[in-house]
Amino acid sequence: MAGRVAIITGAGTGIGFAYAERFVQEGAAVVVADVSEERGTDALRRLAGQGEVLFVPTDVSDEDVAARCVTATIQRYGRLDILVNNAALSGDMEFGNTSLAYVRRLFDVNLFGQLIMTRVASAPMADRRFGRIINVASEAAYQFGGVNRVTGPVPGPDDDFPGFIPDGFSWTVQMYGMSKAALLYLTKISAMHL
Repeated sequence: MAGRVAIITGAGTGIGFAYAERFVQEGAAVVVADVSEERGTDALRRLAGQGEVLFVPTDVSDEDVAARCVTATIQRYGRLDILVNNAALSGDMEFGNTSLAYVRRLFDVNLFGQLIMTRVASAPMADRRFGRIINVASEAAYQFGGVNRVTGPVPGPDDDFPGFIPDGFSWTVQMYGMSKAALLYLTKISAMHL
């Protein structure tokens, strides 16, 4: 990783921070791209003195903001070698929120954010004829219905229709899994086209 330049989305905390810390330890210059000013600043403080690190406030679901992150990276380091698409609504999900507005937000971050970052990062990588894009999915992409497959008793033929995924917790888990399953497809078409 020595001499490489990497953007890591969602690097302010959790797995994203662990990626950033390891990349820095391996010699890469790391751009911490996080939507939270507080988390990004804290990550920058925690990584201080370990290597070259830059924090760029980034909402991956906003095309202009994502493009500014890539531009800031290239302005600072002259190139972009690696993108780790890690940002996601996951541990901070609103379990039980069954509104379509929330599902759209989940997809905006978990799928479209990675699509947007791939689009804006791939052009400068292609110009240099080198680049690596790593999409962070989840085993949830393969789990249909959760651990027990059914959250309650199966309705009988005379029972009222309980609704489509009526349990709020299961709804959130299923929508998250769906966003990550779609990300697997994005990864495949990215590999094919890039």
